[in-house]
Amino acid sequence: MKVFSLIFAVISLITFSDAHPGGLDANGGHYDRKTGEYHYHRKPAAKPIAKEKAY
Repeated sequence: MKVFSLIFAVISLITFSDAHPGGLDANGGHYDRKTGEYHYHRKPAAKPIAKEKAY
């Protein structure tokens, strides 16, 4: 009975976890439709450093 209760508790916790489908932009983030705020899931993409041309 304890094993059944433990399995039920674990399954219940897993079903309550909620992940969004993604849709990240080039900066590694997106706007949250519920709050209207922008947030990151990955570090923003680093801008390439312009190389100086030797003349």
